[in-house]
Formats: sequence, C-alpha cells, structure tokens
Amino acid sequence: MNSTIISDLQSFLSLFDKVDLLVLTINIILMISAKRIMVTIYHDSSDDLKLKRRVNIFRAFNLAIIVAFSYYHLILPVSEKSPGFKALVIIIILYLSYLFFHVLMLFIHERYGKTKLIDDNKVIIETYHSRLIAIISTSLLVIILLIATIRILGYDSWLEAGGVIGVIGVILALTQNVWVPDLFSGLILLNSNIVESGDVIEITSNNDRDLAIIYKIRLFHTEMLNLINNHRLMIRNEKLRNHTINNLSKFASAKGLKERIVFKISYDDSIDKVKKMFRTAFDNVIRKKEFSIDEAHGLEISTVNAGDYAVEYAVFFYTKDVKNILRNRFGLIEEILRQSEKDEIKLSTPAMVTTEISNANSY
Repeated sequence: MNSTIISDLQSFLSLFDKVDLLVLTINIILMISAKRIMVTIYHDSSDDLKLKRRVNIFRAFNLAIIVAFSYYHLILPVSEKSPGFKALVIIIILYLSYLFFHVLMLFIHERYGKTKLIDDNKVIIETYHSRLIAIISTSLLVIILLIATIRILGYDSWLEAGGVIGVIGVILALTQNVWVPDLFSGLILLNSNIVESGDVIEITSNNDRDLAIIYKIRLFHTEMLNLINNHRLMIRNEKLRNHTINNLSKFASAKGLKERIVFKISYDDSIDKVKKMFRTAFDNVIRKKEFSIDEAHGLEISTVNAGDYAVEYAVFFYTKDVKNILRNRFGLIEEILRQSEKDEIKLSTPAMVTTEISNANSY
C-alpha cells in the first residue's frame, strides 16, 4: 500500500520539472508566511482589517500561481498549452507587480517620509515628496502592467486611440473634476506643511469649531480623530482646504499654545477682586498637578470689553500639551467657578439674571 502511494506521488511529481517544483515550493512558503511578510512591510499600520485584506490578496496570488501551474501541467493537452501559458504568465506578472508595489511603497515612505510619534506609536507619515513619488511610480507601474498584459493576450488593437485604453483615457478626462481637485489639494497640504499627521487642528466652519488630530493625509481624503466625540472622521482634501484651519501644534513662539477663556462679570465686582479670583484659581490648578498648564509663563488677565451689562474679561494661559487642550480648558473653568463661589463673585450674565427675575415677578 505504501509503495503504491509513493509510486503515485513520484509519477505525479515527474509531471513537473525542477523549476516548476521550485516555484510551487516558494509559493507554498509565501502563502504560509504572508502575514509575517505584510506585518514586516506595514509595521506602522494600525488598521487590522486592511492588513488582513492585504494578506488575503497576497495568498490569493500564490494560490492562483499554484492552480495555474497545476492546470498547465495536468489538465491542458500539450497542443493546447498556449492559452494556459498566457494565463500563467499574466498571473505571475500580476503577483510580482503586487509584491513589487508594496516593497516600493515601503522604500518610498522610509526614504522620503517622516517619522513621528502618534498616540505613543512610532509611525512613518507621508510628505509632499513621498506622495508625489508614490503617485508617479504607481502610475508608471500600472501603465507598464497594463501594456504588458495586453501584449501577452495579443490585443494590440486595444492600445490604439479608439481602443479600450483610449476609452479609459476619455473616462478619466470626463471625471477629472471629481478626483483631480482632491488629489492636488492633498499634494498642496503636504507641500505647504500646513498640517501633517499627528497635528491637532481646529476647523472653523459656519461658526462651528471642531478639534481633531490629523491621522493620515491620503490620496483623495484626510482621516482625522475627533477629540470632542472620540471618533474617526473623514473629509475630502478639497473641502478641508476650503475651511479655516488653526494648527494648534505649530506654535507661534517657544512658549507654546496660548489659550483664551472669556468671562462676563457684573460691574458690582471690582477689577482687582476679579483678577485676584482668577489668579487664585490658577494657582489651585497648578498645585493639583492634574493638568498640563504651563506654570512658568503664569496667567494673563485682560479686560477686553466694557458692555452695557457686564465687563468682559479674557484669561490667557500657556500649554504645550495640545492633545489634552480640552481637559486643561475645562479644568481651569471648573476651578474658576469654585473660586468665584468662595469669593462671592457671580459669573452669570447680569442681563439674563435681571430678565429671569422680571419674568418671575410678572407671575
């Protein structure tokens, strides 16, 4: 029984030459090692779903080559091997192109990208040069792959102006208004260094302000992490450029980010009393050491407006921990509220208080 199995196995292997067996062995090893290879190439990626998809595509190409080799040697008659051979060559070219593409992207990102720490993870972010070189390299690779495939299949007429390639060119020309603005907007954002991955930005649109961390500036859109709602959002590159963007991570001076909080306080409380209350609250926050507010540059207090019902005070403080800007801001406001109660200073708008009392008396 064992001798029969060995004999059948030897007969089966005799259908393949040494080169075929080497190719099949390499593809089997690559299928087994696909996940480790992709993790090595994309070691900075945190998207498990995308990594799994890349591994599956990688293994699918290996499986396709194994099936094509088996089909070529076992099923097709010798006189009919031409179509099978073409299919085998195309699959191998696609597989090598796919592998070469990922290795090329790894080289471009490591050579022309920038290393940055985002959420305690060391990642390589794209720059203008890495994005531009990647686009040019990908375009050339796709064109070469497309022409090679068409040549192998023998459809040279597709390369003519009225062929399939010409139709694809016309479609790209007609749809350029959809994808070209986002593509060039992404390149402009990278080239101008206005924003980059890891930066905390404030987007102003229709009097609404959103705080977010730039995660990735991609080909046609930008991915961000919303600091207020703690979720990931996506915005088109062209639309992002149309907004007013305040980059809180790029300081105007070495002091750090200068934050402002505005309060409206009644004329009944003297300026000195109000300023003393602000400074006491600031000192209390610093002593707690729960917030990353810069103590060295102190607290700046300015009287910015004297309105009909209240005096408007602006409180300024410095911080370099922009990722925790909301925690710092809310913590200081809360401490000012506590201190205002102790000092018997009302932070409510006098006009609103008067209106509420008048409405109550009317009943």
